[in-house]
Amino acid sequence: MLHFWDNNSTGILTGDNTHMWPYGINGAHEDTGSDNLYTITSMLAEALGEDGLPPTWGAFATPAYVFPQHDNVKYYIKSEDEASGRYSSYLCEAASGSLVMEEMDSEAATANDNAAWYVAYNAATRTYRITNAATGHNIVYASATFRATAATTGLQLLK
Repeated sequence: MLHFWDNNSTGILTGDNTHMWPYGINGAHEDTGSDNLYTITSMLAEALGEDGLPPTWGAFATPAYVFPQHDNVKYYIKSEDEASGRYSSYLCEAASGSLVMEEMDSEAATANDNAAWYVAYNAATRTYRITNAATGHNIVYASATFRATAATTGLQLLK
């Protein structure tokens, strides 16, 4: 991306665990308000994510579309937290529409469509739709809560 942006095949991006240069907004003093600066900074973040480099702090999310999902494949959502059932719990939709982690083994999960989810990405709206295989309900975020509902809107993860 840097080579493309600068039209220079020898350009390199330098950084530490928080900053990057020659591009990046590493503090208010570097924020020029320029559309070009915002564009290259976001494009570099996307490129770094696509190259598999983690975000500068933590590893919760990547700023890139790097999940190679297929619309008609069932996915099973688990927690990475051992205390939340990392090896034994799957995200399911409760009868109330709330999202719950239910304990079951992998055989039980694959036999239970309530533990299965379809993931679809809409590039035009930059949204993911995560749909429960049993109910057809989508995960939505409203009133500071994630839940499953028949609503047709997807999760807005990138804007």
